Amino acid sequence: MKPLQQTKLCLLLATSLFLTGCSSWNNGGMSRWMKCALLGGAGAGLVGAAKSATAAGLGFAGGVLIGGTLCAFADNRDEEQKLDTSPQQEMSQSEEKIVSTQPVFYKAGSILFAFDSSDISPQAKDVLNSILQLLNDEPKSILNITGYTDNTGKTDYNWKLSQRRANAVKDYFISLGVNKTRIDAEGGGIIKSHDITREGRRDNRKADLTVHRPYTL
Repeated sequence: MKPLQQTKLCLLLATSLFLTGCSSWNNGGMSRWMKCALLGGAGAGLVGAAKSATAAGLGFAGGVLIGGTLCAFADNRDEEQKLDTSPQQEMSQSEEKIVSTQPVFYKAGSILFAFDSSDISPQAKDVLNSILQLLNDEPKSILNITGYTDNTGKTDYNWKLSQRRANAVKDYFISLGVNKTRIDAEGGGIIKSHDITREGRRDNRKADLTVHRPYTL
């Protein structure tokens, strides 16, 4: 075989040996730097052997230095990638956890009452029955009920009336099978906005219902 062909063949074998060996060895036992250094020396020695024994020795020595340096560079790149990605992954997991544990509040509906009354009308019961379905679908949800009045009459009386309206709604849900521990009822007193007109006062004689749905991991 001609010297040029021998040199090309040895270069091909040396490159294959170096790439295969460095990628397959793990960190156990001999260090990665030493392993790649020996592979680099062996590969360069093969190339030198195609020419002479002296060239083989020089090739081995140079290959040791080059092989070890390349491995050290590769190790540093691996460590940099770990340092770059780890904080981002931890932050993403932390942010996701914070978002996923936030409770959700949404207004389920409102019902109106007649003047100076806490009785629930048939139309109001239709609204409450639809909210009941929401509570059944969300067994861990909590229902908040707040009763209100218009500005007609004394303040103390209206505070008590607003509480009676809230309690009337609570009692209705309990009669439908909802556990009382899932219901919070309170009086909100007088609503002063829109109390100038008859229609505004009518809309203020009401109870607002809000569902609190906790999100837990």
